[in-house]
Amino acid sequence: MLKHVWKSYRMIQELLKEFPVSHTPIEQQMTPLLNGANTVLFSTLSTLQQFPLAKKQLKYSLSAIYHNVEELDRLMRSWVRASTWMDSADSDEIERRKQLLYQLNDQLKQMVPYIEDLYGIEESHTIVPALYRSKKGLMSG
Repeated sequence: MLKHVWKSYRMIQELLKEFPVSHTPIEQQMTPLLNGANTVLFSTLSTLQQFPLAKKQLKYSLSAIYHNVEELDRLMRSWVRASTWMDSADSDEIERRKQLLYQLNDQLKQMVPYIEDLYGIEESHTIVPALYRSKKGLMSG
């Protein structure tokens, strides 16, 4: 899990570079989310390296990360639409940021099995939003 948290932290660092891009109201809403994710991911890295593992603290941190990025994802999609429509950001920059967010979401999805192993499937549902959990059952193929 440490590897995925580290990669997520690095992606948030990349998203924070040269931000805000065009100083739009959407970017003003995104700034505290990016800064919050940066802080919580850094703290989570520290927690994961402690022995014994502070499971309760980790649980709160992981939950904060998922919910923060879930909101960031919503705002980033709005930012992409608005920036494209208003031509307020370079198309390469828009694409780069879209890819970083996609990769960040992928890292969070890859962390789910570790969280399920650590807390159990039932308790992991209080940490990880449904969006990040794999769908199991008849419809998943």
